[in-house]
Amino acid sequence: MSGQEIYKWFIVHVAYRNEGYVKNLLDIAGLAYYIPFKSVTRTWKGVKKEFQVPVIPFCAFVRVAQSDFIMLQMMKELSLVLDGEGNSLSLSDERMEVIRTTLDASENPGALVLEFINE
Repeated sequence: MSGQEIYKWFIVHVAYRNEGYVKNLLDIAGLAYYIPFKSVTRTWKGVKKEFQVPVIPFCAFVRVAQSDFIMLQMMKELSLVLDGEGNSLSLSDERMEVIRTTLDASENPGALVLEFINE
């Protein structure tokens, strides 16, 4: 085996309305991540307000090398999503790129992610 690290995208669960905080935490840790947000306009008492909401609530994708995996496991602000056998769900760079491209063009992105994961 070569000395080159193998990276994977891990799917992580994020606490309710904590996506922005986790985004900042991952920036500080220097980890690559993907947390898709979309702009939403809501009206309260006749005043329109625009803000960013996560496209897939409670979910983030984090890219780490095997050597950095322990850092991901130690972050109390997120938890790894596991399959039925207790293994962390992960995606290759190629698979993640397909998901990103598809999410950016989709009207119902949450359903698409579940489709990709269950393939």
